[in-house]
Amino acid sequence: MDRIRLFRFLTTQEEMNEFTAWASSHPEKKLRDWFSNKEVHLWYIPSLCRHFSKIKPLDWDLSPADNNLNETLHPATNCATGIRLSTVEAIETAKPYDLQVWRDRMALDITCVQKNPHNTIKHRLASNGQRMVRRALKYDEDYRIRDKLNDINGQLAELDEEQRVIAAKKKALREEKKQTSGGKKWKTKVAAPPCLRPETLWRRKMSPLWSAAPR
Repeated sequence: MDRIRLFRFLTTQEEMNEFTAWASSHPEKKLRDWFSNKEVHLWYIPSLCRHFSKIKPLDWDLSPADNNLNETLHPATNCATGIRLSTVEAIETAKPYDLQVWRDRMALDITCVQKNPHNTIKHRLASNGQRMVRRALKYDEDYRIRDKLNDINGQLAELDEEQRVIAAKKKALREEKKQTSGGKKWKTKVAAPPCLRPETLWRRKMSPLWSAAPR
């Protein structure tokens, strides 16, 4: 496949003869048929290989690589004049178009500024419509983002309010603690008195005096 791709860049007749012998005797039938079809038409290989063409190098470089200039004019002509016309209609519609092409060519020779075919009213309206669609899509996306951000901001505000409430409660409890303690430091984690310890109460319950005591 690489050798076929490089076919267009052969420079000498010896290289072309070698490629011809290789393609004509290749085991792949599709390749042999492809090259035999090209070899029959003497004009075909020069139209693909610039080194075998009589076209001037500058004209070759300026020509589109995927088509020739005459072929590319057909779609533009059909778009301007229409198709399936009678002979008289074709002549009448082609004349204004040909004159316009001639005027554009003359203006190009004078100003060296090529006419922009995409600057017609039709193209401008289409471009404006596309811009409106893009703006609408962007606005819709921005609206969804703003809506989500508003929801997040609401949740953050609720959390901030909860933190303020908790802070106020903590402040009130600290004040109450201060008033209850009277400004003194109290040990809140102290052992219970011996008389109130569980093992002491259990011994009392098991004592005969406890059992005989009136309830």
